[in-house]
Amino acid sequence: MADPAPDTRPVRRGEPVLIVGAGPAGLATAALLQRNGIASRILEAGPGVGTSWQHYYAALHLHTGRRISGLPGYPLPAGYPVFVPRAAFAHYLRAYARRFNLIVSPQQRVTRATYHGGLWRVETADTIWEAPVLVAASGIASKPYTPPIPGLSDYTGRLLHSAAYHTAAPFAGQDVLVVGLGNSGAEIARDLATAARSVTVAVRSGISIVPRRTAGVPTSYLAVALSRLPAPLVELIRRLSARRLRRTLGALGLPVGPADSFPVIGLELLDLIRAGRVQVAPGLTRFTPAGVCFSDATCRPFDAVILATGYRPALDYLAATIQPPDQKKTRLNIGDAPAPHLYLVGFWYDSLLGTLYVIGRQAAAVAAAVARTRATHLPDAWFTPLTPADEA
Repeated sequence: MADPAPDTRPVRRGEPVLIVGAGPAGLATAALLQRNGIASRILEAGPGVGTSWQHYYAALHLHTGRRISGLPGYPLPAGYPVFVPRAAFAHYLRAYARRFNLIVSPQQRVTRATYHGGLWRVETADTIWEAPVLVAASGIASKPYTPPIPGLSDYTGRLLHSAAYHTAAPFAGQDVLVVGLGNSGAEIARDLATAARSVTVAVRSGISIVPRRTAGVPTSYLAVALSRLPAPLVELIRRLSARRLRRTLGALGLPVGPADSFPVIGLELLDLIRAGRVQVAPGLTRFTPAGVCFSDATCRPFDAVILATGYRPALDYLAATIQPPDQKKTRLNIGDAPAPHLYLVGFWYDSLLGTLYVIGRQAAAVAAAVARTRATHLPDAWFTPLTPADEA
């Protein structure tokens, strides 16, 4: 048997911290490391900063208010709307990277990351990067989840995950089913109602929903304040809100989700259901060639089905090193990956507080932890500033 071909990829060292992903989590972590005097390099799979945000559906707006959705050290501009649209946020991410002069290497999709001899060895198609600290900030956008629904391959209509949805225009005049009613499913259903002949949302396990504003104030701002109250008082408020929610949703044929479900932000979808522009169906049991069958034993044809069925953490590149975190978990904290000098940022999803708000806190915690590590474990040589020759 012939020996394997030698690996000719160059090995590059320079910064003490490598960060996977140039989205909000990676950028915030790099900026706060910089504030602590620690250099980092961000490895981005796409062509530049915030690639995923440039490809999300056009109608996407942040579900949390502007004041708590900016990244550390550079708030979202006051001239932006309270609920920032996708394109404006993508522009902000690029401006953020420029403001802090962050080092981003594009077209560096990480395929494997292993820890050996005190170093993380991070592999891409054309380069091997090494550093003592690794931050996984790769998010979920590259790993959409499609549930194993019977008959899926038999369906002859148009089938796509919400990750591939962009605008309602291709669905004009069609009967469309949206499967799943989180924030993406609700917003896509609202968008489809502007063009499709009919829109139906399939709800299997129930939903929770809160207004975008409460007494004129973004509900996300109130959530931040509530998060600082004693737990028993928060639980009382939650129970009272759930009682009112049950009455509202029951009148529209919508089941109430479990207590720990992430709420949909905004009541606009409920207005469309009341007006008959969006219909409600129970969960799917199977696909048919022309459509789907639901748990109430009814079957209906649909021209298109959009699966708003969520995502999983995009952490496959760590599989050779650690036991991957529970792929169904949507709340991974910075230390949930049990490996030396490895941190997870941006995998804690909270609809009310907002993932962006949580990212700021996680990034600060990682920067502080790396600063402590620098003082006790890492050679000073790793923290020597790069010269132009080093960067060549």
